[in-house]
Parts: sequence; structure tokens; C-alpha cells
Amino acid sequence: MAFNKIVTAERVIQALMELQGIYSYGNRSYDSLVTAGATSVRRAKLGGYTVRKNIGDTNRSATRTRAHFDTSMIETPLDVYAVGLENEIAAQFESNDMLLNEHITRMADALRQQFDKDFIAAGMLSPFVYETTASGVLSWKDLVKPKKHFTLKQVQPGVRVTIIDGDLEDQFWDIDVVKQASAFSIMKFANGDQKIEMLNQIFFISGLMPKLGGQPCLLSVHGQGLASIISKFGVMKQVYDATLLSDILDMLAHAAFALDDDKFACVIKLKA
Repeated sequence: MAFNKIVTAERVIQALMELQGIYSYGNRSYDSLVTAGATSVRRAKLGGYTVRKNIGDTNRSATRTRAHFDTSMIETPLDVYAVGLENEIAAQFESNDMLLNEHITRMADALRQQFDKDFIAAGMLSPFVYETTASGVLSWKDLVKPKKHFTLKQVQPGVRVTIIDGDLEDQFWDIDVVKQASAFSIMKFANGDQKIEMLNQIFFISGLMPKLGGQPCLLSVHGQGLASIISKFGVMKQVYDATLLSDILDMLAHAAFALDDDKFACVIKLKA
């Protein structure tokens, strides 16, 4: 038999899953308000106002906003996220728990990726869907459309994120303005080439974007208008199963993602 020496590296092959932390650009101000035992978060949405000039008004006029009556409540149930693992005793003995530590890191990454997916799903519920200017092509005009949307909806300036379907990446980089900007380093880059800042927006190119009507699209979100509520993250629960000779583990999180108003997001769909 020929000489054959097998070496087991004390490292694992990296999963390198997409982790861009898109969810962190939502409204995180509710996190600290979630009390122990809460199953949902309720937020007050104030009504609009009428400005009068050189004229009085009756006590109960339709133009007078009523603090209680004209305030609506938005309630968002918190979801329990769980990532499960069976850690066999054999794995513990043979790897000195190295595998367990690696799995815990990956489980946390899986939760963060799911948060990004759910952030995107919440934004995609907006009814404001526009098509690209030309059929089958993403253009500079289409990148400007979200900015126009927020202007027309009178949404105040703030942190805005636009997530572009990975299927449109080649078209995005082929837009003349984008090519020129990237060539002269006018755009700000971070996390490799997957996060771009321009037009007062942060652009992400992502493989997590769903299709709309079978077509790739981009989603633009006004960050303060999408609640990213994370009550708990990375809570570990464990029990030993004598029959399986394994530790049964779950990594848990308590979170929710919800759009506070339809106008705080819009979708640009590739025209068929």
C-alpha cells in the first residue's frame, strides 16, 4: 500500500455567507423600550396638521388635530428566532469543542442574515412600486427614482438604504455615471464593493433580494420609517440527551421588522 498521511487541519472551511448588516440601518430606537415579557411593541403614529392664516377656528373644527382621536397605534408582534444544533459527545471529545465554538459563530451569523432578509421583506410590503424607465435595463434615472419618491411624499432627509438585486449588479456598474464615479473614487466604498454611498443614500448589492413578478428589483427604505426591533440576541438554551449522547442547543433571538408607513419605502422593478 502506498504511503498516505492524512492531516486534519484545526480550521473549518468558511461559509462566507452574506452579512451586510442592512437591518441595522432601520429604526433601532425601540430596542431599549422592550420590557421583560413583552410580546409586541406598540408605537404611536400622530395625525397631520392644518395650518391656518389670519383666521380663527372653532374648538372642534375638522382642521384642528385631536391629540388622542387623531393618533393611531401601530403594533408589531415580536418573533422568536431559533437556530438549532445537536452537539454530539463524539464531536466534543474529538475536537476539544473547537467545532462547537465555530458552530456558535455561524449560528449568530445565520440570525443576522435572517434579520437582513426580514428587513427587506418588511420594506417590500410597500405598495409604491415603480418600473424602470426602459425594458430590461437599469439606468441612472432609475437610481434617482427613490429620491424623487421620498421628495414627493415629503419624507424628511435621513439615512436611506437602497438594496439592489444581485442579478442587476452588472447593469448597475455599467451605468455611465456610476462607472465615472467609481473610476474617480467619488463614491465611498466599504465592506469591499458591496456598499456604495451616493445620492444621499447607501446602496447595497445583495443576493437576498426577492423577485417581484418574476423580475429583479431594487428596494429603497427611509431608515427611520422601518422599525428594526431586537429585544434579545444570541440567547443560548441547552439540554443533554442521554439517548443521543448529545447536547441539544438552540440559539435564540426576539425581534421584529415592520414598516411604519407605506411612504417610507418604494420598489423599482425591472420593466419586462
